[in-house]
Amino acid sequence: MAKYLKTVVAPQLHNAFMAAVEKGSIRTMQNRSMAANPVPTPGAILLGDAFNMRHPLTGGGMTVALSDIVLLRDLLRPLRDLNDVPTLCNYLESFYTLRKPV
Repeated sequence: MAKYLKTVVAPQLHNAFMAAVEKGSIRTMQNRSMAANPVPTPGAILLGDAFNMRHPLTGGGMTVALSDIVLLRDLLRPLRDLNDVPTLCNYLESFYTLRKPV
C-alpha cells in the first residue's frame, strides 16, 4: 500500500502527504453504514445518506444515492401510473427489500 500511495497518489497531492507516509502515520477507516428503517411517507422516498447514513469521510453517500436511483428506476419502470398509490407502495416496499448496502 505504501508503494502505491507514494507512486500513484502522492504525485497528485501536497508534500505533507509524503511526510505522513514516510512517518508511517497512515490510518484507515471502516466504511460502515448505520441501519435504517423505512418510514413510508406519501410523496417522498429517502435515498443515499438520507436513508442509510455513511461516515462522511468515506464519501459513500453519493455512490449509494446513485445506486439507489438505478435500483428505483428499474423497479418503477413497469409501473404505468404513478398515481396508483397501492401499486406504487408495493414497488417501494420492494425497493427497501432489494436495496443492499453499497
